[in-house]
Amino acid sequence: MPPLFIGVALIISVIASQWFSTLSYALRDLSRTRLQAYLEKHHKSELFESIISHTGDLIFITAVLRLLSNLSIFIAFLRLLSAAGIGIVRQDRQAMGYRVGSGAADARGPYESRQRHCLLA
Repeated sequence: MPPLFIGVALIISVIASQWFSTLSYALRDLSRTRLQAYLEKHHKSELFESIISHTGDLIFITAVLRLLSNLSIFIAFLRLLSAAGIGIVRQDRQAMGYRVGSGAADARGPYESRQRHCLLA
């Protein structure tokens, strides 16, 4: 994936995370009278009962969307680091427990067969 695409995805994820965070906290500190006055001013007073009756669900949905946005920020940041060649995951096959030059994993680790029984000697 090109770094430019990853950078754009990172910026979009940050904006989405801020948006959902703002919505979530605004729904938690909801003033019924101010909401009703705002909706009447904008000729949408029919939405008042729906918003009030589903406030808990709306808070949950915005919190989940914020969580997904934060997760996509984390993934995009790791992909950006990987594209830049700054990986945080060790790519050494022997460190992962694989024998270099063989397809099967070596359960004994880096020790030879004569060292298996006498590690402290």
